[in-house]
Amino acid sequence: MRIAGSKGEDRIGQTPALALPPLNKIMPHLASSVGATWVDDAGWHYRSVTPFPAADLLGGEQAAITTVAPVAMSIALPALAKARQQARTVQSLSNLRQIGLAIQLYANDHDGKLPPDLGSIYAYIGSPLLFLAAEHVGAVELPGANANAEKIALWINANTDYVYVGAKFAKYSNVQNASQVVFAHEKFELAREGRIDVLYADGHADVQPVPFVKQRVEDQNRDPNGPPQGL
Repeated sequence: MRIAGSKGEDRIGQTPALALPPLNKIMPHLASSVGATWVDDAGWHYRSVTPFPAADLLGGEQAAITTVAPVAMSIALPALAKARQQARTVQSLSNLRQIGLAIQLYANDHDGKLPPDLGSIYAYIGSPLLFLAAEHVGAVELPGANANAEKIALWINANTDYVYVGAKFAKYSNVQNASQVVFAHEKFELAREGRIDVLYADGHADVQPVPFVKQRVEDQNRDPNGPPQGL
């Protein structure tokens, strides 16, 4: 670098010494920066590995990974939430179908009479877990191992996540148009996007909007021996 002297002559100035070797000298000795993502019960995780502290300041792969990670997270988190919701719905529908089968078995053994409550069908299911929604499994204390059937039935009636409304028909023979009659449904506070899982008198289960289920149950309460009209 040339610097003008006091008498007009040029002189050569000395540049400061480099703090680091030139980049072309460093690069052959650097390992690639990498990142990893994984999903478990705790959620979505991201971890990067660099060859030395602050290596990402040099750009390259690490800079790209640092940029991609937030984008990947924005895609992965909604997808993970949707997958969990779908799995929860599948589990709840399975629970309701097994409850529906147990109701039918109870009626077969009691001259067509419907069970008075869900606790009464415990003997036909054998596990109190089937009376809980997926998010409450492990969060609610189960009956002790030494609890008898009566105590377990009381626990089910106190803790179940499903509302049984079929008892109002008293006997299966009073049910008309069984594919449209609600026998049980998830508690309304468990609704996901305004929908809950519903068990019908013919044993099938489906996902329905909360207003629809409320209206259907209200119609049945008004006249339990008169079938609701149409879907």
